[in-house]
Amino acid sequence: MHAYIFIDLDDTLFQTLRKLKPGYNPAELVARALLADGRENSFATPKQQWLWQWLSRDFKIVPVTARDGGAFQRVLLSFTEEAVLNHGAVILDKHGQVDTEWQQQMQAEQAHWQAKLHALWQVILTYCESFLITSLD
Repeated sequence: MHAYIFIDLDDTLFQTLRKLKPGYNPAELVARALLADGRENSFATPKQQWLWQWLSRDFKIVPVTARDGGAFQRVLLSFTEEAVLNHGAVILDKHGQVDTEWQQQMQAEQAHWQAKLHALWQVILTYCESFLITSLD
């Protein structure tokens, strides 16, 4: 039997320099993700490097992330299992291909939720406009 772990990426396995605590040693960091232009953007601390090594040895790792497909492809870690992207809206199979059954299910739900979110956005806009008008009086 295999043990699986579902794990977030950003701020778990790596983070941007801005989020590092003061006093970190830059020489100990390892780049783990790139920007679209190829510049290094996210880094693993020694503890995060240890965590990745430990998990890689004993678990099948399923990344779960808010990242979209492009940002996920720029992660410098080797995943061999499925991946959950876009806050769960996209699932990739072990070969990095979109799970079409899940995609069809999400697309079927999209119209229903899109209309509700649009209506909610209109309520928020109306509230903000009335708040601004009231506060200016």
